Amino acid sequence: MSPDELDRHAQRLLAAHALPAGDARAVAALLARCTARRQGTGDVLFREGEDARDLLFMLEGRARVLKRDHAGRDREIGSWYPPAPRA
Repeated sequence: MSPDELDRHAQRLLAAHALPAGDARAVAALLARCTARRQGTGDVLFREGEDARDLLFMLEGRARVLKRDHAGRDREIGSWYPPAPRA
């Protein structure tokens, strides 16, 4: 990712989540140390009850939030949209 893209994403994250004393340069530096990963439609990012192994920054796309009901069926209970950090 180019420095300009990192800066743009950092500013979007700070604007969306109103981090006090947010420093776009520091967020861009953090993003630069991350591994970029594209997920396909329907890929599972994590499941309820799993230990958190990663800190995810969703920069594009949409993620559906599913919860398994008492019958074992996945039900959509919401969506996440970028920019969004998730653990």
